[in-house]
Amino acid sequence: MGDLHWVISLILGTIVASMLMLANKIKEH
Repeated sequence: MGDLHWVISLILGTIVASMLMLANKIKEH
């Protein structure tokens, strides 16, 4: 179960980072 929680946290972190990067691109344009 511990590994599953770690994987979910990693995936959520990646999604958040991607959203922030997209937001920065939109602000530039």
